[in-house]
Amino acid sequence: MASRKLEESIEMRAWARDAVEAGIRTPAELQAYFEDNGWKPDLPTAPTLKVLLQGAGVVLRNGRWMLKDE
Repeated sequence: MASRKLEESIEMRAWARDAVEAGIRTPAELQAYFEDNGWKPDLPTAPTLKVLLQGAGVVLRNGRWMLKDE
């Protein structure tokens, strides 16, 4: 992830967990979630979005993003 303040990183991870609980499964959906819900700091980059999803329990399997337990 890009160099960010610790508080910002923690909040970004919390947003990602909330997004996954709301049904978000792809990096594009996660970016839209951040934009639609008013994320104020710089938006996460594509690699950061992937890391956030993986940290929230979503993996890329056979070309499809899904929860680890699916």
